[in-house]
Amino acid sequence: MLDKIESKGASSLAEQVQAILERHGLVRVVREQLTEPLPPDLEVPTILADRGFTHFDALFYWED
Repeated sequence: MLDKIESKGASSLAEQVQAILERHGLVRVVREQLTEPLPPDLEVPTILADRGFTHFDALFYWED
């Protein structure tokens, strides 16, 4: 799963990375944040979807 790290080694590494990100003012987003809808007046120019767009769509967008 996206937000569930089961391996102890990977979990330890994720904690280290999180601390480095935070020192630089960055955060690691979680699934709940990525699925939040964008404001209705924002649009992602794509022909692959005809629905409301999410933060995931905005962050991982490339033009069709």
